[in-house]
Order: sequence, then structure tokens, then C-alpha cells
Amino acid sequence: MSGAGDLRERVTIEARSRVSDGAGGEVVTWAALATVWANVQALSGAEVTLAERIEARLPYNVTIRFRDDLRADMRLIRRGEVLNIRNLRDTDGRRRWLEIRAEGGVA
Repeated sequence: MSGAGDLRERVTIEARSRVSDGAGGEVVTWAALATVWANVQALSGAEVTLAERIEARLPYNVTIRFRDDLRADMRLIRRGEVLNIRNLRDTDGRRRWLEIRAEGGVA
């Protein structure tokens, strides 16, 4: 990452919450935590077989300004597409940039 000028796309960070469904179960909902500027790069995709069905998965490398409230159980929304966060990394150890490996094409 060279600088803030490389952050050209808006992504929304969403956090998962569980709400009672009134019948003893829970419903998973997502709430927007923040909308931030990001550098989004699509990496080469892959197809996987899940439940005897082929699904396309597209990995992304997303870089944002460092945030200490982001966790791997959250997700990103980019242009209406859900990107599930797989892992996070402080790129230079100086808490300036956060590199997010995410995967699109799955719910």
C-alpha cells in the first residue's frame, strides 16, 4: 500500500448479531458498523463443491486504514456483493493499514 490515494472504493463493514425469534430460536442479522474507503483487488477465483453443488468463490485482498474494532466474524459489502472476511493483518506492524483477505460469491 503506497498511500491514502489508493483507497478508491467505498465498502461497508457489517457486524453480525443474533436476535431472538420469539420461539426459542435465534435469527442472524447484520448491522452496518462503518463505511470506509478501501483498495479492493480481486484475486484469481476458484470453484468448490459443496453439498454436491459447484459454487464459484472469488478471493479479494482489501486494504483499509487500520481499525482495531474489525474482526474476522464480520463482513464487507462492496457494490452490493457480500465479502466474508477470512483473515486480517496489520501490514507493517505500525497500525496504519489493515489488509483483509475476504471471499465473495458465498453467503
